[in-house]
Parts: sequence; C-alpha cells; structure tokens
Amino acid sequence: MKRVVACVLVVALTATAGCNGIQGVFESDQSTATEAPPSATVAEGGPNSGNGPTGGDGPTAGGTDAGPESGLYTVEETDTGEIAIRLSDLSMDYNFTGGSTQIASGDDTALRTQQIRKQNRRTFVLENRSRVGEQPVALVSVAIIYESSSAAESALQDHLGSFDGANTSRVDVAGFEGWQTTFTTEDDLRNVAVFGQDENLVYYTVTAGTSRRHPGFTQELFAEMAVDVRSGE
Repeated sequence: MKRVVACVLVVALTATAGCNGIQGVFESDQSTATEAPPSATVAEGGPNSGNGPTGGDGPTAGGTDAGPESGLYTVEETDTGEIAIRLSDLSMDYNFTGGSTQIASGDDTALRTQQIRKQNRRTFVLENRSRVGEQPVALVSVAIIYESSSAAESALQDHLGSFDGANTSRVDVAGFEGWQTTFTTEDDLRNVAVFGQDENLVYYTVTAGTSRRHPGFTQELFAEMAVDVRSGE
C-alpha cells in the first residue's frame, strides 16, 4: 500500500503541477506528515462562477513579499486551508498522511517562476483494506493562488495538457463548472482529476483507484471544494 500511495502522489503531482516546486512538497510527505489532521467542517455556499478552465497546513515558506498580486484571492485574506479537502470531509476509512502550505517570498525562485503566491495541499490514504477496489486508495487535494487570473488560466492549461494519454472534458458538478481528466499511470493506477478555476485561484482533487476509476467520488470532493471557494468570497 505504501508503494501505491507513493506512486500516485508523485505521478499525480508531476502530471498536475508540471513543476519542481510542488513536486518537492509531495515527495516530502512520503516520510512524515507535517500537520495535524484538519477538522474544519465544510461551509455552505452557492454555485461557483469560474471563468476559466481548471487544481493542511504545515511549515510556511517565507513571507508575502513575492511581488505584485492582482485578483480576487489574496494571500492575506484567502484561507486555502479551508478550500483543500479535510479529514472531516472523508469517511472514517481514510487517514490523513501529510500536507503543507507554501507562501512565496521574494527569494523563492521556484514559486515566483510559476507566479504562485500561495498553495495548500493535503494527501490521504485508504486505511480500510477491505475497501480497496471500492474506493480510491489515495487522494490529493490542492488549492493554489496565482498572481493573476491570466497566470492561473495559463497554469491550468499546462496542467490539463501534461497528462499522457488522458481523456479530458468539461463537467458540471452540482452547478459548479470544472474540467475532468482521466489517465492511467505506469503502475496501472486509474486516476481521475477534477479541476476548477475562479479568477486567480486554481483548485483540484486527484484520486487513484486500483481496479477502476472513481469519477463520482472525485466529483463529490471537487464540489465540496467549490462550495468552500464560493463561501469564502
């Protein structure tokens, strides 16, 4: 199971991020969790008005002096930890395995190159072995604030184009617009990713199945993230 989790985290990360900055964060979670399991409940809200295609809190990297920022979502006023999926959003079959929040600083070349101001991500694994095959064996939830809406849209397009042999389509999940992509890894993990974008914010969830994909499960998590996005505006 540990090997499966490691593979899905690295593959999902590489495919969705396409950058070393986020990849390093995921890989650090293979050895230890960096935050206490989040327990905040999901806030209620209305449909998201995303206008472009669409992706726990540990050590924070640097300050908030990374340069100019424009867009609805800001480092100071937007809590990406409230957007990323929390343990309380999942069934008791899952365990929280790690997560972090990164805030770009003036000398943070990796994040600044990608025009990222702040990113939060959490990972979970299926501990109930009797449910393997019925539920995803692992999942990743990410929320990223970019410097501008155009930077967010460009990054999202890059993410969606980085999956080898993937099938990507637009989806409407409970009134929230998203972009769903399915792909299979070299280790034969059947992954589903659903992305959303609103202004300069990109948020997404990736799930990994062994014997089959889990689009319904993934879309439910995406909808929970979208509700939190809308409620936080």
